[in-house]
Amino acid sequence: MVTRNRGRGGDRSDRPDRPDQRNQSASVPRSARPSRGQLLLAGAFVLAVGIIGLTFVLNTSVQTTTMAESETGIARGGDAVSTREAVREDLGDFLTTLNQEYDEDAGVLVTDPWNEYRDAYRDGLPYVARGIRDHHAGSGRFVNLSAPSSLDDAFEDGFRVKQGTTDSFARPGTRTNPNPDGEWRLVRESQVRNATFVVEREIDPTASAFQVVFEEHPSGDEWAVEVYEQPTTPGNWRLVVTYNGAPIESCTGPSRSNPVRIDIGAARFGGEHCRALAQLSPTAPYHVRFEHGDNAEGQFWLIVDRRNSDGPPPAIGLPPAVGPQVGIDSTEYERVLYGVQATFRYHSSTVDYETDLVIAPEET
Repeated sequence: MVTRNRGRGGDRSDRPDRPDQRNQSASVPRSARPSRGQLLLAGAFVLAVGIIGLTFVLNTSVQTTTMAESETGIARGGDAVSTREAVREDLGDFLTTLNQEYDEDAGVLVTDPWNEYRDAYRDGLPYVARGIRDHHAGSGRFVNLSAPSSLDDAFEDGFRVKQGTTDSFARPGTRTNPNPDGEWRLVRESQVRNATFVVEREIDPTASAFQVVFEEHPSGDEWAVEVYEQPTTPGNWRLVVTYNGAPIESCTGPSRSNPVRIDIGAARFGGEHCRALAQLSPTAPYHVRFEHGDNAEGQFWLIVDRRNSDGPPPAIGLPPAVGPQVGIDSTEYERVLYGVQATFRYHSSTVDYETDLVIAPEET
């Protein structure tokens, strides 16, 4: 009879004798065996680490959610600002078109020569607003544009004064003289916008440079923009801003072999930002005059506020704010709106923003 082993280890009776396990355990020193207190301490430590880790995960989740909500608010706020600037540009285009449409009646005798501008603005604004609403609608946004509650404050009347063809900047009426007068007043006790000059050449680089002077009234303090050709290499255009005759800062422009454009309001010289022009800040009202205009040739245009201390201008003839020489030679003026206002509103789930926009006519 064959006896088979049971299981992998076989029958206990077939195994060799070995010491009793209890005796073997008894031979291990007490210090080497973990106590119940040690086990509890280890378990508590593991539990504490787990709780800390869970707290960190939860806090990170909350912080991430908060940052996401904050980022959404910032993004929506940025969208409101960018939308406002886009609307401002649309209104500027509308105002420029309006000024160009009605600038042909400068010599017509009417009771209020700016009334047709105001009517055209009031009539056209709802159509502009509708296009803006339709264009910017979506993603829970509402964008609206409307006239101010007080229409009396919605308009500022003005004049565009310009020299549209290349000519000397000397006093009109003296330019064909052997010794033209280089100094004359263009604007009297008012303020200007979009003042732009294109200087094509300096007639005598060794003579005094052409200047556009802003004389504050009544203090007499003077800011000036001086432009000339550098006589040395590399021979670029140079612009200097002065205050009461003292230089404030200067900018170097493109090569003097080409005309240079000066955008005073935008602080750009030769198409580049000019820190000197950015510091030009005369206090209105002021006079605007040319100094040494007989030493430069080019073109200019600017928008003059109609209002000054002499009251409203006549329906025909020169307004008090514009110098009496304007209209002679290549200089001219025409009625325009100096500026308009509109109420802008932006509404979304996170942003409710409303402000009045002041729009000035742009020049190209």
